[in-house]
Amino acid sequence: MEVRRYGHAALLIAPSSSPLDLAIAIRALDDERIAEVVPAAETVLVTVHDRADLAEVEALVASLAVTPVEPPAEAAAVVDIEVVYDGPDLEAVATASRLTVDEVVRRHTATIYRCRFCGFSPGFSYLEGLDPSLVLPRRSVPRTSVTAGSVAIAGAFAAVYPTASPGGWHLLGRTTAVLWDADHPQPALVPPGAAVRFRAVDVLPTTPQRPPTRRRDHREDAASVLAVAAAGWRSTVQDGGRSGLAHLGVPRAGAVDEAQRRRLNRLVGNPDGAAVIETLGGLVFDVLAAVVVADSASGAVTTLPSGATLQVDPGPGETWATLAVRGGVSVPARLGSRSWDSLSQLGPPPLRVGDRVAVGPDPRTPVGELAPPAPLDPVVDVTIGPRADWFTDEAIATLLGAEWTVSSDLSRVGVRLIGPILDRTEATIGRELPSEGLVTGAIQVPPSGQPIVMLADHPTTGGYPVIAVVDDDQLAKVVRRRPGDTLRFRGRT
Repeated sequence: MEVRRYGHAALLIAPSSSPLDLAIAIRALDDERIAEVVPAAETVLVTVHDRADLAEVEALVASLAVTPVEPPAEAAAVVDIEVVYDGPDLEAVATASRLTVDEVVRRHTATIYRCRFCGFSPGFSYLEGLDPSLVLPRRSVPRTSVTAGSVAIAGAFAAVYPTASPGGWHLLGRTTAVLWDADHPQPALVPPGAAVRFRAVDVLPTTPQRPPTRRRDHREDAASVLAVAAAGWRSTVQDGGRSGLAHLGVPRAGAVDEAQRRRLNRLVGNPDGAAVIETLGGLVFDVLAAVVVADSASGAVTTLPSGATLQVDPGPGETWATLAVRGGVSVPARLGSRSWDSLSQLGPPPLRVGDRVAVGPDPRTPVGELAPPAPLDPVVDVTIGPRADWFTDEAIATLLGAEWTVSSDLSRVGVRLIGPILDRTEATIGRELPSEGLVTGAIQVPPSGQPIVMLADHPTTGGYPVIAVVDDDQLAKVVRRRPGDTLRFRGRT
């Protein structure tokens, strides 16, 4: 197998056999050093905890005896998905495939598919086994919105859209099957390795194949201390994020400025895992009860009395402002985290006027005193690769030698940089990279040649080559840059 280093905490592995089989074998190890195992089209991404020794994990993976795992033949082990074939692209697919509509349906339902990997969105399963006659490129113009439950094909894969989202796949029909339920013990109906069969029906059942799970009540000793008077911009609750779910298409999410979240929690005496509030500014609270807070702009602990007003804005050298409240922001956890994930629309939604913010029990720890953080060096250390071979030597030199400007195109998903074009090698021009795992800090380069740094809500897989990775101890230098600010990259070994 071919192994590439992917920053300081991940490996990108291209096995000689099935990536899914390798991923299943690695997950079966249940090794405490391994954080995520994400199979993709041709590779497996393995990330590690706490800067574990990558060489040791690489040796462990290389020693594995991988046994091919065949999809189950027993009907009880196959997920049946009933479909009404009336999709808007059905006739166009028939024409492009030189088949009748009935023959398209017959071929689409004649096989047992296997989920090769999940990505794009939680529970979006890439199903291999599509009849070769139905293999078509994606639509030239993607739809801005595709209805949840749409049954689709693109390339060599079939899929069902688990939630409403944009999409460029060809829509053959619709189903009422619930592909994704965040409150279910097994949230993805079709995880990697699962077998699927589509069945054509005239009428969809009124009872869902998997009834929605009722959420458990939020039972925590929490008291409302703040009321939102002005919601500001992208004001959300964030903690350390979700882990161990990337193979199901669930981003880690969590605070964009994780270093700031930990720092302010320590300042108010909270445990590291406590949730905070992040905003781009303009957030105003009415204080309902005496509360102890620390904000990233001032770097100070403040006790606010009932009736006071609290405004949260980024300070000098910040894009995202962070507010920590003693006791931690208390909201129901979803999939083990209190974070809002803007890509998956998972977790507590962004704050709105009138919302009340509750905090958990007092941690009964001392508060600290800390000055505002010093300005960050605009030179950001990166690790080159794992797809540096898709770019010319001049492009690598340009990445490390140029001055890059932060564009206004930034979000919790990523930030686009403006600068010289990073050229691909002649052999890769016009090629598409099969989807593979992504990590926070990955610097993707789309065909435009302008790099994008992946942030907290990045998708778990992507199809643009990653030229380098910003390591987590350097990310603050990127996320605290405002639009128009500049930065430089420096190679790290």
